[in-house]
Amino acid sequence: MDNIKDKIKDIKEKAISQIKDKIKSSPSEDITIILAVNTLETLDTQLVYINKRIREWCNHFALEFNLKFKDDEKLIKSLTLEPKELKDKYQLLPEESKQFKIIQQLANHYFELKKLKLLTEEMIKESMLKYKNLNSTAGWYVGSKLLQLSGSLEKLVRMPSSRIQFLGAENKFFRKLGQNQDTIGIIIRHSSLQNSNNKTKDARSLSTKISISARKDFFETNKHEL
Repeated sequence: MDNIKDKIKDIKEKAISQIKDKIKSSPSEDITIILAVNTLETLDTQLVYINKRIREWCNHFALEFNLKFKDDEKLIKSLTLEPKELKDKYQLLPEESKQFKIIQQLANHYFELKKLKLLTEEMIKESMLKYKNLNSTAGWYVGSKLLQLSGSLEKLVRMPSSRIQFLGAENKFFRKLGQNQDTIGIIIRHSSLQNSNNKTKDARSLSTKISISARKDFFETNKHEL
């Protein structure tokens, strides 16, 4: 009898282990999207800081060169030229310079991060196609941000539409307490609200549509009720 119990226990433990391994090896699409959005935000932050550092370096060691470019991308692109070519073209930055090497490495790194950003965006767009209703209603960017801010598709589905309208605007909400002003979160980035004459009303309508779309995707992908 004890042997049978031990065997059943062993089978149960193995089954649980296999399920856990399967979950680990096959993360849900919404988790993939959330990780990608987190990565995208990190890349955006890094690009801003690198851009700022390049301007600072050029301001100190190549002021005239720095002033030639109002556009940051054009400035950084020019810094990826070969040192000799850069020197001949702009008569600036000595070919052999520790400062220039740092500036050029930063410029090269900037464009590597830009490539990674584009790759990440394409991955998010492709992954969002699995949630066709949410993607169609909210768009790939707003839809993916809502998944990130809520934590998962299931958590987004469980939220009332009023909460969806608010997602991403927590700090603004606390600043507006007592002012009787409606707050709109990340959905403000939706194209339908950009030129809206009544953003509050349209945001409420949009958040309701997003809630319905998310529910449709959830039921279609999970085949069970909440």
